Amino acid sequence: MHATKIIEETKFQLASIPCIYIRPADQEKERPTIFVYHGWSSQKENYQFMARILAFHGYGVMVPDAPYHGERGILEYENVHVMEQKFWRIVIRAVDEFKLLLEEAHEKLGINSQKVAVMGSSMGGIIASGIFAKDTRIKTLINMNGACAWEDAEKRVRILRCVDRAVSIGIEELRQYDPMSHLEALYPRPILIQHGDCDTSIPVETQWHFYNEAARMYKNRPDNLRLTVIKNLNHHKTIGMLEEVVDWLQCHL
Repeated sequence: MHATKIIEETKFQLASIPCIYIRPADQEKERPTIFVYHGWSSQKENYQFMARILAFHGYGVMVPDAPYHGERGILEYENVHVMEQKFWRIVIRAVDEFKLLLEEAHEKLGINSQKVAVMGSSMGGIIASGIFAKDTRIKTLINMNGACAWEDAEKRVRILRCVDRAVSIGIEELRQYDPMSHLEALYPRPILIQHGDCDTSIPVETQWHFYNEAARMYKNRPDNLRLTVIKNLNHHKTIGMLEEVVDWLQCHL
């Protein structure tokens, strides 16, 4: 099978959000689209390689800059106090922005809003999981090195890294967005979780916590929920993970 050639890789703004859009050569209007979210301190350009791989396999890929990242501003990302004040605010803002982002993608680019996946790594995985919980039109979620159980992740990160990222947000507001609070809205849509067993940024235990709770909901559709734990891997992405993502999308999107 020959890879599809990319003929368009453009940067523009949707809903006032700077994005990169990469799509395959043919003009298929019903093509599925993947919205890919980057991690803390990263930017959309750093995900172009991943986006190109996905586009070569037949998908349109939209990569937006998160608030205070890339073209949307810069923070002192290594400053613990900055992370404490901004992290969850950035996540929630990105989740809230998605509705308008998708609407404009449909109106201006002809993207089919009924054939959409969300995907992200680290903070991007957290954002993607929040979007997936909020918008039931989304067909599938792929969470790489992130967290689907927000409150649980915050507790574990606070202990592991001595960072209280919830200092600027009430726990009740966090729970309103936490996918763990909306398990009924997730089922039976497919969820792929990938995580290294040596992750020192977001402990893999938080994804096990989510998986074990969600598995009860997915007991009649077990193939739609997968947690892949990669041995001896810290907070990184691998080619093997991306290969699994492509296989997952071909089955569920």
